[in-house]
Amino acid sequence: MTDADLAEQLALPEDDAGCDDGAILVNAAGVGALTARSVDYDAGDLVLTRGATVLCDAANGAFCARVTVASRRLLVRTRLSRILRRATEVDLAAQVERDTRGQAVRRAVQAAIHDIGLAAKAARVEAPLGNARWVVQVCSEERLPYRDIYRALARYTRERVELRHAGPRDGAQAMGGLGPCGQTLCCSRFLPEFAPVAIKMAKDQGLPLHPERISGMCGRLLCCLGYEENYYCEQRKQMPKVGARVDTPSGPGRVRDTDVMRLLVRVVLDSGDLAAFAASEVCEAG
Repeated sequence: MTDADLAEQLALPEDDAGCDDGAILVNAAGVGALTARSVDYDAGDLVLTRGATVLCDAANGAFCARVTVASRRLLVRTRLSRILRRATEVDLAAQVERDTRGQAVRRAVQAAIHDIGLAAKAARVEAPLGNARWVVQVCSEERLPYRDIYRALARYTRERVELRHAGPRDGAQAMGGLGPCGQTLCCSRFLPEFAPVAIKMAKDQGLPLHPERISGMCGRLLCCLGYEENYYCEQRKQMPKVGARVDTPSGPGRVRDTDVMRLLVRVVLDSGDLAAFAASEVCEAG
């Protein structure tokens, strides 16, 4: 397929008739920006394939990124940041140089944190092109003593540095890693924002309430607990509660436990036997 064919496929309609209120149709491409997850950017008139390198606009300046999702028509309700153009060899070389300097800045910040005895970690350095200010996220449970850190930092670097406090979840997102499932952390791979997670979700799903089993690298409850919460809530409405008296094809009994994923109900029959039944075969005793 030629660029002309791709451009014809991506051509936007002259109006947005048929779109939801407040939504517009744009030519968008996903890029790996600052983190491992893909972020959608407005590609304008560019036809981009996966693997292309582009120069993207950001609040702190432009930066180079790699296209992870080819440009396609996308319905959006908020304005997307722009892809300025395809990256040149000069852009890429400048980005590599700044990334190297950025890591030096991160090490300097970490050294300053160590000097003042603070239990914190310099997690991420934002190093956009064309901007002399470095933005360093510092992951800490405590409030940051900015003045002390800046004073100690002056011994290690003369770069202009802006420190930003990051919570445990933000720090895990910035540093990345593997979750207990063996996959790259959801927050650094695809989650656009953090959703509230409650211990009730683990209880609803019948998970063992052991901190090591239901906590992620950040020490907080696993984000994935919320993925199936709605499913569990809806399915439980079709099942009797634990301890309820029920009638089954094998006689009356009391519910011992339920398996929501397989829609099974385990019942201790009045005869003393333990049996499993499909939820549709069990009804609460009148």
